[in-house]
Amino acid sequence: MPENVKLIKIFLASPGDVKTERNYVKAVVKAINSTVAPNQNIRLEVICSENAYPGFGKDGQRIINEQIGKMDEYDLFILIMKNRFGSPTKRCASGTSEEFQRAKKAHQETGKPNIWFYSGSMKKDVKKKEEKEQQAKVKGFISRFINNRYGLFKTYTTTSDFKEQLHNQLIQWLLNYYGKQKLDGAVPLQKLRLLHPRRKNL
Repeated sequence: MPENVKLIKIFLASPGDVKTERNYVKAVVKAINSTVAPNQNIRLEVICSENAYPGFGKDGQRIINEQIGKMDEYDLFILIMKNRFGSPTKRCASGTSEEFQRAKKAHQETGKPNIWFYSGSMKKDVKKKEEKEQQAKVKGFISRFINNRYGLFKTYTTTSDFKEQLHNQLIQWLLNYYGKQKLDGAVPLQKLRLLHPRRKNL
């Protein structure tokens, strides 16, 4: 009988000013996949806008949305914001905000994905008008998140602090919800190899 592995899909959303944090998300997932995950018969996969391929005839965010697919197909939605909110789309105040709205709607309708929001410490005494406007939009988003009681969010002061928080919280979440005793819908390891033929270490 083939070993069963549950694939945990994570969507990563953020504006463009948190590249270090985004890389840390991928690094943490890679580390967990080589340590904790195998013992629990799970495997994590991070999907983000960088995975999108070129398209034509529609605005960029709509093309990304179509390639992302339905948000309820993801188990976890990680949102990171610090100093920038992003550029507006035809449907929302920014691409990141649009991805959040899609995830929120899916969660309200289906219970998936679980949504984690991390807010980093902002730069102080910014002088450029555009930077001030971006920070104001982030603050407005945080205020709406709190006032609408969307849930609990985490703050961090440094990128290392973010990495440590994410690592510990992700392991705790995985063990609580995706331990060996909760493997409904697990994907046979042989099939997972077929889905990702280049990943010989599965």
